[in-house]
Amino acid sequence: TQVLSKDQVLGGLTLKICNSALFSGKIKIETLRDAVLLLGEAILMESVITAAVKNYFNQAGNLGYSLCRGGLFFHAVGSAETAKAIAGITGKADPHKAYTAGLLHDIGKVVLDQYIARICPVFFRGVNHNEKTSLATEQAVLGTTHCKAGELLAEKWQFSTPLKQVVRHHHDPETCTAHRELVSMVYLANLIMSRFNTGLVLERVSTSSLDAALESLNLDVSDLPELIDAIPLTIFNAQAKKSEQETTTNARHQ
Repeated sequence: TQVLSKDQVLGGLTLKICNSALFSGKIKIETLRDAVLLLGEAILMESVITAAVKNYFNQAGNLGYSLCRGGLFFHAVGSAETAKAIAGITGKADPHKAYTAGLLHDIGKVVLDQYIARICPVFFRGVNHNEKTSLATEQAVLGTTHCKAGELLAEKWQFSTPLKQVVRHHHDPETCTAHRELVSMVYLANLIMSRFNTGLVLERVSTSSLDAALESLNLDVSDLPELIDAIPLTIFNAQAKKSEQETTTNARHQ
């Protein structure tokens, strides 16, 4: 809290996140000290990371990967919460590390979003009409993928080895050289979010790695309903609240 209090921007964003439907939404948190006392240190740290990452996702527009305002960010937080829940269910990774990994897995999309926005119809047609995976479409139209772009960014920002593996291999966990269990959690979270929380981002995740991911976590197909139930309802609430606020603002302007 002492460090955060010296950064007014990040401190303010953290308080805003803490008071959002994503984390609390019921108890008014007015100071960082309140955040520690009411939410606990672990949740506060998740809030700080989320607030910092939100700054980067805000650079992405609404015509690229996102299908709605803030789509990439909501998908990232949903994947983070789902990965955290899967970690708790399986006991194969620290839940808070799984949260951070889920939050950052698509960081490469922030880099490529400006280029996707310029060719959005082509990308949309490749993913939906031609039923190609997002990676295959990216490689075909851009000559690279968000996983490769994210890996370069992760290297530049000196991410830890587990996070680098997640960023690079969250679409094909069976190919990673280490930390496969964490990567598999994020793969499953990403897949579940893309299938059951649609309307946030334009993405088609391949299910070809599903069996390998489940096996690495000692799970099978019968466990999928429990994992699907791990999608946090707070994501829907926050998204609905944001849409309601935007509708009210637009009505006032009109």
